[in-house]
Amino acid sequence: GAAMAGYALIAATIVDMMKEAGFGMDMWSPISKRVIKLLSFQMVDDATIVHGGPTNFTSGEEIFATMQDLLNHWEGGLHTAGGTIATDKSYWHLIDFKWTGGKWKYRGLDEVPGDLTITGPNGTPVVIPRLDVTESKELLGLMIRPDGKESDQVKHLRQKTKAWADKVRTGHIQPEDAWYCTTRTIMKTVEYPLMATTMTKKELTHVMAPLLLAGLPKSGVQACFPRVLVHASLRVQGLELYHPFNTQLIEHLLAILRHGTRHTLTGDLL
Repeated sequence: GAAMAGYALIAATIVDMMKEAGFGMDMWSPISKRVIKLLSFQMVDDATIVHGGPTNFTSGEEIFATMQDLLNHWEGGLHTAGGTIATDKSYWHLIDFKWTGGKWKYRGLDEVPGDLTITGPNGTPVVIPRLDVTESKELLGLMIRPDGKESDQVKHLRQKTKAWADKVRTGHIQPEDAWYCTTRTIMKTVEYPLMATTMTKKELTHVMAPLLLAGLPKSGVQACFPRVLVHASLRVQGLELYHPFNTQLIEHLLAILRHGTRHTLTGDLL
């Protein structure tokens, strides 16, 4: 039906209302050199709200002082439209820095303390869990950390390839079916987040190890088959199981070429 389109219309109206109230964050896009006002990332009914200070010198304490009001506006807009916030799926980060005399460091939870609340199912206030900048939560298949490190994402993907490898290794499957499962299921799981990640080749090789050690033998290929041929094209007698590090780079380049000169939502962030 029209549920998705209806929610998009409601969310857009709430976002406009919050922008009018002064919430959000102004950013300077690095490639297109445009000033953009950012307030929310949304995928259907999953919403991430962002808020910042008017200048680079605004302290974490000053930003925190306005965040409860931001939440009240967002929650009030949803309640007016008949919706509510899922308390069990909500969490928040506060990103602030301190100068240590030699370099900038993130301020910890104890340095900028505070709680935020939303209305629970029974109408009473519920404290939202706060995470440190070094902690991640899965969001649309990505393990996102505010400090930008990819270690949690690597661990997340490694767990998926290991679980898949354990099932394939102990199961009974024909070689052609095993190859299809390798290239069309688990590899797609690995490739899914690559446009949004910056994992190193060493990290992605670590992710791929269980997949190859189980998938290749089940597909009738020697487990220690030279990796340069595993990842090479069929035109040079390879297996065309491309290394995800190369796929990640290509995804980044395609995104820049596709959106870098266009006024799309993605282009505005470049």
